[in-house]
This record gives sequence, structure tokens and C-alpha cells, in this order.
Amino acid sequence: MTLVAKPEVDVTFVSGEQIAEGALDHVDALIIPGGVRKKMWSAANPLIERFKVQGYPVCTSCKDINL
Repeated sequence: MTLVAKPEVDVTFVSGEQIAEGALDHVDALIIPGGVRKKMWSAANPLIERFKVQGYPVCTSCKDINL
């Protein structure tokens, strides 16, 4: 099953830059494709870590997703 097949799940693609600008303020989970955080995500890393500490899920592979 894909995320887009579930009508109650809104999927939005964001960049590391958008996360650094506050995109995590409006989501309930973060999926990092391929589990790789590239150099362009470096500004977002502290925000991603805080997001995890607050109890929100951060998935790095499709098998981590439990919907």
C-alpha cells in the first residue's frame, strides 16, 4: 500500500530548506526518502531531532511506516 492510497493521509514533499523555514510546524510525521540526510539538510537536522524528541515519527524507510 502506498501513502497516497489512503485518503486520510496528506502527503507533501518538502526540502531541507523548507524544514529549516518551519515546515515541521504543520506535519505529524516526516519520511526521509532512502534514509539519507544530505548536506543540503544540515540546517534542518537540529529541527528534525527536536521533532523526534517531541514524539513525532521520523521514518527512514517504507517499512518504518505504520498506518
